[in-house]
Amino acid sequence: MRPGLQRMLAAARSGAIDVLVISHLYSLSRTTRHLTFLLNELTARGVRIVSAADPDLDTEATHGRFLMRVMSAVAETEHTGALAGKPQRHRKIRRDQLRRPTPSPSRPTHKEVS
Repeated sequence: MRPGLQRMLAAARSGAIDVLVISHLYSLSRTTRHLTFLLNELTARGVRIVSAADPDLDTEATHGRFLMRVMSAVAETEHTGALAGKPQRHRKIRRDQLRRPTPSPSRPTHKEVS
């Protein structure tokens, strides 16, 4: 686990944090499972989580908690989809690099026509 996240969780467990402001949801967690753990852990300790990028993502409201979980699921899907497509993209790039361009038929120049 990331050291800063460990320090934040320790502070939340000791009661030193009331509100956690995050820049973006994906900066807190990149998987739905981990975000669910963090949301449960922090909200159980009375910590409110607010996203600076999207004020609707606020655990104080039920719809805010719901939106956080949905956004996390979408982010995880995009991330795993990007990872899944990576080998295919690398093979295509390599194949394109190995493919030699076909020579185009030479066209006569102005001097050759005269």
